Amino acid sequence: MALYLLADVGSTWTKLTAVDDTGSVVARASAPTTVSTDIMQGFNAALKEIRTQAGRNEDKIYACSSAAGGLAMIACGLVPDLTGQAARLAVLGAGAKVLRVYGYNLNRDDVKEIESIRPDILLLAGGTDGGNKRFLLENAQALAENVSPLPVVLAGNRNAVYEAAEMLEAAGFSVEITGNVMPDLNKLDIEPARESIRNLFLRHIVRAKGMETLSRQLAAPLIPTPAAVLAAGMLLARETGQLMMVDVGGATTDVYSYGGVEVPTGMMRKGLEPPWDMRTVEADIGMRYSLSSLVQQAGLESILALAPQEEPWQEELEKILASPGRLVSPGLEGLEANLARAAVRISVSRHAGTVERIYSPTGFVDVLTGKDLRGMQTMIGVGGVMVNSLDPRGILAIGNEGLLPENPRLMLDSKYIMAAAGLLAASQPRLAGRMLADSLATL
Repeated sequence: MALYLLADVGSTWTKLTAVDDTGSVVARASAPTTVSTDIMQGFNAALKEIRTQAGRNEDKIYACSSAAGGLAMIACGLVPDLTGQAARLAVLGAGAKVLRVYGYNLNRDDVKEIESIRPDILLLAGGTDGGNKRFLLENAQALAENVSPLPVVLAGNRNAVYEAAEMLEAAGFSVEITGNVMPDLNKLDIEPARESIRNLFLRHIVRAKGMETLSRQLAAPLIPTPAAVLAAGMLLARETGQLMMVDVGGATTDVYSYGGVEVPTGMMRKGLEPPWDMRTVEADIGMRYSLSSLVQQAGLESILALAPQEEPWQEELEKILASPGRLVSPGLEGLEANLARAAVRISVSRHAGTVERIYSPTGFVDVLTGKDLRGMQTMIGVGGVMVNSLDPRGILAIGNEGLLPENPRLMLDSKYIMAAAGLLAASQPRLAGRMLADSLATL
């Protein structure tokens, strides 16, 4: 019986899961991620424990990683609401985090900021095919003249990308040309850019993060952890219908949705049609390192509203704000659940689209921007915050205002298997599906 080792090399912990070809978890182990020295030290420590538990060596290894901050990118487009948004969606869909999005011409302050940020990859878009060339070429020139070389994905007007590539390559940039993220007005095509980002991740970022040794042992290319989660959700959605997943972390909250792109009868769409499989990241919504922002967004009164009279929630909250590494005190887990519920509500609300009623020559019409999540059949809680909570159902039960899911089935990735299953989604979809079925618990 084959044994597959599935590794998630995170910023703080390296988590290994061994499964057999029935999808059963045979062994689990984790060790601190050794980013500052050698990634393999932490990996090998966890691997030794896995082999002891399993009583044998693995047959194949698959891995994802968010170590050293994950894949950090900057996106540049033409019109912020169009090609800028398309570029942002492509970056997020590839499993990266967006540090900045720039629109129109890059000015002196913009290029200085890019030079100081030093992203892993820059996505340069702009113009529909056959449309505006000037902005893309001028931005390529500004980068070539003012920014130290870095990997660039060119995903703009096909009539300008080769000339832009020549400028950048002459300045020492590594360039990958791909399909336009917005080939026609309001038409989104981000899959080619996603693939190019993953290619550059393999060629440049794996080496830079010190993971070459690990990569040589893998049965498939190393991918960013969010890309693995996105793949697992895609596999589930194909089997079960429209769904969404929420992963509340210490610093950010990730939301994934599959579906919700159809325009309801009687409505019109404004702007880009969102991708069927969409990921958003709320960098200011998290349980520890972004907690002050979460409290500000949710409102202190709202956070404390459910506090039992005898429980000192405000005092505990102040202690956590002062020391983000602190665990919530025993008996005050209700505070943690209420913070997580607020994080889910805010993040899912931002992920959802909006409807605006406007007056037209034929009368009033409802205009949809973004995704309509009302038809989502399932909502899944993912990650440690959900798994360790005493009330995961309460965290996910955020109401159905606006375009939020109306009556989804609430589920939990109870065995923390989503990223591991995503690693097998392409090569072993049936095995990955069995792993997910075993982990998903109805709340």
